[in-house]
Amino acid sequence: MKKSKFQINVSDLLISGGKKDEITFENESLEELENLSKDGINGTVIIQSFDNWSLLVNLKNLTCTIVEPCDKCTESYSREVFVPKYQAKFQIQIDPEDDEDDETYLIENENIDIQEMILNAVRLEEPFSKLCTNCTKDSLDTDEDDEDEYESFWLWNVQFR
Repeated sequence: MKKSKFQINVSDLLISGGKKDEITFENESLEELENLSKDGINGTVIIQSFDNWSLLVNLKNLTCTIVEPCDKCTESYSREVFVPKYQAKFQIQIDPEDDEDDETYLIENENIDIQEMILNAVRLEEPFSKLCTNCTKDSLDTDEDDEDEYESFWLWNVQFR
């Protein structure tokens, strides 16, 4: 298994509950984000122990820039991503029958790997339509025109008795 730079040793936190640790990372690359700018990913990880077998991990102020093609004009543009907060649980053992809505990851050999957590946080911020600034502006102008046509259509068809 390839060691990730987002792998964190948590042995000191698993000794007892109520312990907390904070780690800041800057300009870190992530191969799975193909279009990540050279500035990388920045953010803070706050890890809090519940007991000697589970942790709560919070990502705070995660930022990065994704360079991707516009869905409309296909020109390349930069999209700023900001995730104010994202959290998940890490446990030494995960019950497959557990049907909670929370995201739960495995603690392996007193280490956690937050790479997948970061990927999920960034992917949740992905827009439905990836539009550059020009196409976004054009789209907003078109939407306003459509509203005017819609309003005039209804006004034109109003009948009074």
